[in-house]
Amino acid sequence: MALTDEEKKDIYKRWRELINMSETALNSWAEDDNRLLASINRQEAKDSGGIQSGYDSFHRIKRRKTKPMKDWSDEDYTNAKQEIGFNSRMLGGKPGDPVGESRMSKWEISLRNWGHDPSLKSSPQHAKWKAWRAKHYGKKGSTMRITASDLAHTYFCEQKIKRAVIAGQKSGHSEMARVYGHLLRRGGRVASNSLGDVSQHFASAMAGDATLRESLGLTYLQEIINQTADKISSTARSAISIISDFLSREGLSGKVDYLIKATFKPTTKLEQVIAGRLGQTKKDPAGTLTMMGHLLSASTPQDFANVLNLSFAQMRDLFGVSENLPPSMGSGSWFMQKWEQVSQYVVGMEDAKLLVVKVGLTILKVAILSLLFGTPLAAVGSKVLSIVVVLIVLVILTNKRTTANIIRKMGISLAVFTSGFLIDLVNGFKFLGSVGGDMLNQVKSLFKSAAVREINHLLSTDMNFRKAYLNA
Repeated sequence: MALTDEEKKDIYKRWRELINMSETALNSWAEDDNRLLASINRQEAKDSGGIQSGYDSFHRIKRRKTKPMKDWSDEDYTNAKQEIGFNSRMLGGKPGDPVGESRMSKWEISLRNWGHDPSLKSSPQHAKWKAWRAKHYGKKGSTMRITASDLAHTYFCEQKIKRAVIAGQKSGHSEMARVYGHLLRRGGRVASNSLGDVSQHFASAMAGDATLRESLGLTYLQEIINQTADKISSTARSAISIISDFLSREGLSGKVDYLIKATFKPTTKLEQVIAGRLGQTKKDPAGTLTMMGHLLSASTPQDFANVLNLSFAQMRDLFGVSENLPPSMGSGSWFMQKWEQVSQYVVGMEDAKLLVVKVGLTILKVAILSLLFGTPLAAVGSKVLSIVVVLIVLVILTNKRTTANIIRKMGISLAVFTSGFLIDLVNGFKFLGSVGGDMLNQVKSLFKSAAVREINHLLSTDMNFRKAYLNA
């Protein structure tokens, strides 16, 4: 029985959501030998009763990834339903032990072979993958060994801080004791205001310690970038997939940062119309991405006109196409032609879809700038904030997790800022919500070192504290 249009739309939508690997990621995986660790070849599939070979399915997925919905055949929909079914079932399974040296489970490898990457935030089972990764390789995937001297130093610091907590309560340093308690707390979620309390207490330490200031600031900015990108991405996943695929297909993935940095000012009528349509979502980054996705997924000028709310005559005028078209381009069929065919009649006209990207990225940058300028982060100034926004958009469109190293390469150094500035950021940047507590866990070692320095200072200057400490 033939599928209805609604059934086709539903299959296409679900397929786009589950096949979350970009064209670039699929091509890269095709060259990765790890893909063979959880797959059967065609002959093995045939010998097993004619079941689907992951090899065949993967290459069908690759071909269909760049295929517009209007070009899908009945066979495409049949295969897409099988791929949806496989991924849905596999996502409900449990990851086993790592396979060989791949640092992946068969569960993850199988999913990748069917176009789904559980390590991406867009995966409905990302939390399951993250927990598995933390269990086998630690929170950051590191297998670096901890030396005996590292353990001894950590033990020494913690014992000194514990004694200082007891001494502080008995010698008039109760606030210090409370803050040190945050540093000693293990497990569970740290209160969101803890980072503010600790940074407030160590303001003087940060003022005199550029390393502490730099590390805290870079960690904080990294979290802002990742959290902002995740928040926007979660509301525009399908559109981001369309945009990412387009950038990859046009060879623009490596130039995204250049396109974002360059301010694009619409000049032609078509550019102004595109900017106006995208500009309706200026204060909504996810809305801008969604509109970009609609425009880029338009496969004919008619589709494009529909998204822009333009009539036949308006669209024709914007493209500069005269009424005296050749027989093969009669007015009755003009809107049904492909972009490439239309371009033959528009000398010097830049591809409309590339205009969408240029205008869209500019407006997206403005939208995110507007979002961040409403927070204490505005204190860093427009130059630094612009760099942060570029990184946020890069993370959104390229599925890369930014690091402190990338921020350093972009020329941001928090060491030049005052400790008071960092405290204002920590206490006032509400956009991050409870992430502050998680961040404290990342920078605890820095604050513990600062605490030991403070304790040593009190031992040499405060006799009451010294006495209480020795008796603790």
